[in-house]
Amino acid sequence: MSEVMQAVRPCCRTEHGELLTVAVCPPALLPVSTQTEAEYVLFNGPVSVESTVEAFGRLSDALRGNGVQVLDLSQHVTLEEQEVSGQLVNRLFTRDVGATLGSKVVLGSAGAQMRNPDFHFARRALQRLLDAEQISTAANQPGCSIEFGDLIILSPSAVLINVGYRTNRSAVEQLVPLLMEEGFEEIGLTTLPKEMNVPHLDVACNVVGGRWLLALSFARHMPVEVITPHAPPSYQMLPSFASRHGYQMIWVPPGHDPLGHINFISLAEDTILASTSGVLLPTLLRECGIDLRQIDIQALEQGCGGIRCLTLPLVRG
Repeated sequence: MSEVMQAVRPCCRTEHGELLTVAVCPPALLPVSTQTEAEYVLFNGPVSVESTVEAFGRLSDALRGNGVQVLDLSQHVTLEEQEVSGQLVNRLFTRDVGATLGSKVVLGSAGAQMRNPDFHFARRALQRLLDAEQISTAANQPGCSIEFGDLIILSPSAVLINVGYRTNRSAVEQLVPLLMEEGFEEIGLTTLPKEMNVPHLDVACNVVGGRWLLALSFARHMPVEVITPHAPPSYQMLPSFASRHGYQMIWVPPGHDPLGHINFISLAEDTILASTSGVLLPTLLRECGIDLRQIDIQALEQGCGGIRCLTLPLVRG
């Protein structure tokens, strides 16, 4: 392993601690030229290579400018693998392919079959980047699918997982023992309706500074199944579950694109990096004492993913 790789000691127990190291993957050098093409590859609309490369550059520069070590997974793909990997337009959504939970990077498994190849290459890159003992394949078993845009760390003792569309119950059941070992004592399971056309949980809600949960107004109707080590499962509504873990709800008004408003990443407890398409964020977060930094990544959002989807935190302070 190189000196840079040796410096990576995965550790994430919150969504809002200081972001120190993150894994990303640049967009494929292949345009999505028409609306029909876009729909076939699960994008919102066509994009040019120039626009996606420029947007990805702005994201990478913003991360590095805030002191974050940025690791490019494409640099850990072999020359032979690059022939295919370099043409996968969904490969840049690294959040889905893995999650740092406590001291382990858990490898995911695609819920959309089209994404199997980019998950495959990303998993191999992470296995080259990290030591074997730092990686878990607990949820990467036959019959399991889990995309980690469906998992949000609420606190060092609780996580929230969306089960149903891209993530199935079998994967969660495989993941539970590892979560318990890493100190997550409450696992909340919920299910977003597929009809909402929201690909993952992190387009419906996200953590702000460990004190607020920014969410679509629909989320008030979401029941949560609560799994704990020493008691039978119980049920709560999401606002109550969030409140028990110290969160107040902030609701995004209907009619506003959730991707730009909710799919952001915390750089530190009081600092968020978000898209300029989240036009209401300055108003919604005004009373929270949050330093909101916004960049233009709208070309990348055409791929149905925002800043959180594009970043896989490996180390948070």
